[in-house]
Amino acid sequence: MADKKTFPIYLVLLMIGLSGCASVMLSPEVREMKHAREAAFSENLHLYQARTPEEREIIALLRDQYKKGYETFNLALIKDILAPDFQLRYYATPDSVEVKTKDEFLAARVQWTPKQSRARELLINLQEFKCEPDGNKCAVATLTTHKSKYFAPRFAEVFVFERLNKQWKILRQLVVTAYPPRPELNEASIFVGDYKSGFAPFSIGPEMTTHGPDAVIDDYMDVSGFWRSDGIQRPAIVVFREPVPPTSKVIIHHGPPLGQSAPSYDDRVSNPKGTPYYYVLVSGWRVRGSACIPFSIEVDGVMIHRETICSR
Repeated sequence: MADKKTFPIYLVLLMIGLSGCASVMLSPEVREMKHAREAAFSENLHLYQARTPEEREIIALLRDQYKKGYETFNLALIKDILAPDFQLRYYATPDSVEVKTKDEFLAARVQWTPKQSRARELLINLQEFKCEPDGNKCAVATLTTHKSKYFAPRFAEVFVFERLNKQWKILRQLVVTAYPPRPELNEASIFVGDYKSGFAPFSIGPEMTTHGPDAVIDDYMDVSGFWRSDGIQRPAIVVFREPVPPTSKVIIHHGPPLGQSAPSYDDRVSNPKGTPYYYVLVSGWRVRGSACIPFSIEVDGVMIHRETICSR
């Protein structure tokens, strides 16, 4: 079994019929799609009925080492099950791939520590196993959700396991972002606050890998759900629970303050690199006294979120 041939087959199987999440009134059809998608990505490691010893052994590794290592920032658990020539192949889009070797994968996570308190959860839904006749190599098709306080991107992932010296190791990990298939299924939240010292919004990708994606907010901003009425301009950050597709167009409309004739603004953005942890910084407002500023967010012309943020 060559993993180059396995991946396209499983990608087709995984992506057909998947549907997702939102914060404006949903039609019955879209609500049904959302529930179906949530069911497809739900955790089933403890429910999956293994048919062979190989399947039982691989499920145990995914549960007790890969999942646990990810959730607890315990890199040693994951390192122990990576093959010497392990590769991670991340497909933000079908025609773009980012390849990481074992050394590069580990180096990006070398500062993980099991004592980190930041909560995150990895939900793994096993879809199908495909093993070679001799039982020494197996591909496992999964649907995964990388869930934290602010983010929950979903992926179609294929793990290619190989038995080396009687032990299973991950030879290849193939990851494709499973974007919400309709604009209505996007979810967004809006926070306002102050930058902490050292904030560099366009260079914190490594920090999100080291400390978890929530670092973009918790480590670099003091956020709240209101404006401080002291006349200091403060930014707003729009966080998407799942990333919008690279081809989608996002418009963040904000202002003017209710009852005032000040201009309003449209921030037109996209996700060209297919970043799975997607957020947008908005320049914000100077607020003096009592004021309420309306926000609305559109994805591909569909309103997905409305919110008015007031001062205190």
